[in-house]
Amino acid sequence: MYAGWPSEAAARAAQDRTVRAIGDHGTVVVDRRTVDRTATDDDPGRGATARELRAELDSARRAGADGLVDHVLYVPGPRDPVPGQWLPHLARVTPQGRFQVDLVELATTLGRSRNGVFRELSSTNPAALAELLRSTRVLLVEGVTDRAVLEVLVGRWGIGDLTVVPAGSKVRLAGMAALARQLGIPTYVVFDGDGGTPPTATSKAHRMQRSRQQQTEALLRTLAVFTPAVDWKFGDPTVVGPYWCAWGTTLEAELSAWGGFISAAWRRVAESPGTGPLPEDPLPKNGAFLRDATRRADLEDLPNSFRRLLHRLVDFPPGTVIPRLRIESSAFEGS
Repeated sequence: MYAGWPSEAAARAAQDRTVRAIGDHGTVVVDRRTVDRTATDDDPGRGATARELRAELDSARRAGADGLVDHVLYVPGPRDPVPGQWLPHLARVTPQGRFQVDLVELATTLGRSRNGVFRELSSTNPAALAELLRSTRVLLVEGVTDRAVLEVLVGRWGIGDLTVVPAGSKVRLAGMAALARQLGIPTYVVFDGDGGTPPTATSKAHRMQRSRQQQTEALLRTLAVFTPAVDWKFGDPTVVGPYWCAWGTTLEAELSAWGGFISAAWRRVAESPGTGPLPEDPLPKNGAFLRDATRRADLEDLPNSFRRLLHRLVDFPPGTVIPRLRIESSAFEGS
């Protein structure tokens, strides 16, 4: 995997040099960079492509064995997913150097077994993993609804060169954040603090709250291994730190304080009845709905929690100011 080069041409040239050098030493080279692929947002499409890649790699290995060649160099195409099972054999090459996955080091960082870490990363969405590996800077979030909102806000704020990647769950956030750090990818993490009072007083609700607290505290312990300490604990209000942000409760709770967003959400419902929120569930876990409402929302009353986060992302990693692109609204200029 090649990432962080000043242009596609520079990345291609670096790849070509590697392919030629390794190919000259009797290694089977499978170069997929010229294969035309179309990315889709649905997991079945991505999964089918991942299965195809695994089958192609197995075929190359068999061909190499028949020719008494022990090694295969596999160069994914620009839109190809990356199965998590490949991580122990993967190299990420950047202008700053070559990075490889060390599962033993990851296990130590995460306080888990090597096999446990490998199983967790192997189950990562191949498309999300490919996005992570190809990115120069990453905003790592829990799920697709978080991505839907923050991806739009990042674009409307004019922040370039930042990829929003969903981990799939809070449990997987820690592993992907540690992996990104090991591979030299500056990564900012955003997650739900899940504090507050359970919506009901049932024993099931309290068990769920305890589980969320345990997951949040486990994530904090991992982040503390490789990021500066932040004075925040489960149940505290929203905090925006130098390397991670925790919503006091949930992203939806933060959105509910944004009047412009709520107005945009109800306008969308009026235009397409039955496609959006219900009175008892004004902010459903619906990525397409939240993305569209975020696009439509007036930015004048964007809550300070979002403003602080977006300002932080402009200057991330700390000390490295990334030039902002065209800013959509004058509301940002004075923020």
